[in-house]
Amino acid sequence: MKKVYYFTEVENLNSYRQAERVKADSITSAKRIASRHQVFENTWLKLGLSTDNNGFIKNLIAVKNPQGRWEEV
Repeated sequence: MKKVYYFTEVENLNSYRQAERVKADSITSAKRIASRHQVFENTWLKLGLSTDNNGFIKNLIAVKNPQGRWEEV
C-alpha cells in the first residue's frame, strides 16, 4: 500500500516552502521521487509525513544536503 509523503526543495535548511505531495511504497522510494524532482543544484530537499495548514512540512523525517547525501532526522 502506498503511503503519502511530502517534499520540498529549499535553498537552506532553515528555509520554508510549500511542500508537494507524493505517494510512494517506502521512504526509500519517496527519496528517489523527491531527488528526481530536484530542479536546482546546491539545494536541500526535505521529506516529511504531514503538512500544517499553510502547506509547510510539519513532521520532517529526512533531508538531502547539497552534496547529495540523505540523512534521516
